[in-house]
Amino acid sequence: RISARVLVDASGQRSLVAGSYGLREMDADLKNFAVFSHYDGAERSSGDREGDMTVVLAAHGCWWVIPLAGVRTSLGLVAPKHVLDGRRPDEDWFDESIASTPYLAARFGAAQGVAPVRTISDYSYVSRRFAGDGWVLVGDAFGFLEPASWLQSVNPIFIMAFAPVFAWFWVRRGATVSTPVKFTIGLV
Repeated sequence: RISARVLVDASGQRSLVAGSYGLREMDADLKNFAVFSHYDGAERSSGDREGDMTVVLAAHGCWWVIPLAGVRTSLGLVAPKHVLDGRRPDEDWFDESIASTPYLAARFGAAQGVAPVRTISDYSYVSRRFAGDGWVLVGDAFGFLEPASWLQSVNPIFIMAFAPVFAWFWVRRGATVSTPVKFTIGLV
């Protein structure tokens, strides 16, 4: 017998506790699916960048390229269901999608698929509660919308877009604006 004061549900997308209590809510707006497989021999970065994950934004979705152990690489696509246009996201569809994305076609042209193409449908979800009496949900057991790292370029884009505006403002105002005021305006 095992006993604990709190059960930490880290069961991932299975979310045993949220499933048992009927807490999971699908995101009706996203309606995304994921299709993925593993490949051996894909072109990879070397040196310090060898293990870096790559995110490729394409017109029909967002690809992940994750180097795994040895020569194996995980490749997957997250996309809205409408891009399937009535087709099944099977191996033929996946191969065509890779070939239509030049960056991936170059990296995976000589690679060999070593796992079946798999799909996850409607995985964009969140639980109505993250904790209850004697339990807490962590990670994907609580919810999954989109990895924050896929949006890591948004902040630099805003910095580049607004830097000229703030530079113009500071130059126009001269040295009359104190550092705390600049900091406060920057936060707004």
